[in-house]
Amino acid sequence: MNIKTWKEVIDDIPSLGGSSPTKVFYLTFQRLRIERGDEDYIPTPIEVMNELCWTDTQRSPVGLIIKSIFTAGLLSKEYYEKYKRTILLDGNGMEIPTKTGGIYAIKCDTGVYIGLSIDMNTRLRTHLTQIKKGYHKYIGRDENAEIYVLEECEDRRDLESRELFHARRAVALGLNLLNETNFKLEDK
Repeated sequence: MNIKTWKEVIDDIPSLGGSSPTKVFYLTFQRLRIERGDEDYIPTPIEVMNELCWTDTQRSPVGLIIKSIFTAGLLSKEYYEKYKRTILLDGNGMEIPTKTGGIYAIKCDTGVYIGLSIDMNTRLRTHLTQIKKGYHKYIGRDENAEIYVLEECEDRRDLESRELFHARRAVALGLNLLNETNFKLEDK
């Protein structure tokens, strides 16, 4: 893919429609390519989002942005296919890969929720959807929810014991464990 000039990049902007995040993403994507000066360098969505300090996928639906840029004919089909699924980042800006098992926390205004999953990416997306729609059991729609991976677990048999460990740790630190009734915290 040839590196565009700034004039060519600016000329592309009208084809992106009215979405400001899409335009900002595209401009940053192209700026990174221009600065690097290497035709083989194609910035990943994570690199672009880091440049933009985007860490919350609810505010930055990157998959839809990539689709808009691809639909405008400004991204290759290979790039679109590779990155069309929205990237999920934790509160530290780290990507949560699909099919990764482990223990996670959802921190919000009223406390923290500790959970486990054999696919944290998919499970956390479900939580975020429930929060956004207002039907999460423990976290309200208007709360500021941040997600964190506490620990990755390769062995499924370790998930429950590690979840309990992190739940006990949260209580010991004085945090309000929102789903405390799911655990037997007094047992050592």
